[in-house]
Amino acid sequence: MSSYDDDEEKDSNYLKLSDDFDQLKNGYDALDKAAGGAKLLGKGLFNVGKFAFTVVLPKMAEEAEKRRK
Repeated sequence: MSSYDDDEEKDSNYLKLSDDFDQLKNGYDALDKAAGGAKLLGKGLFNVGKFAFTVVLPKMAEEAEKRRK
């Protein structure tokens, strides 16, 4: 398994932003672009929150536990 496959597997845990970016970039009118931007913002915030709760906080707790000992 290549590192590309590993990256693709990791990325599948997060929401894809490419379709919404394309909608923002190539939207027909202002409403279509606004909808794409709102979806892009919402999915981006969701991905950051998911990363924080699934990766960052467990690592912080692990490091805090190591420092206690």
